[in-house]
Amino acid sequence: MFKKIRLKYHKISVAFTSLATLFFILSAYLYFHKREIPECSGILNVYNDDYIGKLFIHVSPVSSDEVSFAINGKIHSKAKILDISQIYLFRYNKATSIFRFNLIKTMNSRDAIPGDFQPLFLASPGNVFLIKIEQIDKQQMLFINNFSPLFICSRLNS
Repeated sequence: MFKKIRLKYHKISVAFTSLATLFFILSAYLYFHKREIPECSGILNVYNDDYIGKLFIHVSPVSSDEVSFAINGKIHSKAKILDISQIYLFRYNKATSIFRFNLIKTMNSRDAIPGDFQPLFLASPGNVFLIKIEQIDKQQMLFINNFSPLFICSRLNS
């Protein structure tokens, strides 16, 4: 009689252990391979005493820890109009709601930006940015730097 009860509990124990192992593997997969940043696009208004402009930004995940930012637009700087066309590849990690973006490289730069014109939003490899991303609604996210909102990014795929 005890043998039957022990065998019954052993089968239940094996079933729960298998289920827990499957849940652990699935959780680990989703944690390490889930893309935190969805594909989205937005408009970035840039200005200070030296320049003013509007830039189109397209955010595109590359892998679970890399994202690219394509930036295109025009900047009016004193008497010049500069065409901006840059793609930045960032490696990122998330701590709470703050993302730490580390610039890996600039790809496919198709503009001719003078060396003396390097505003803050045009980064060079090695730069690190801390950006908070807040969900506004199902389709839109707000990218925020240390001081103020940068841009609203609208998802392309729902």
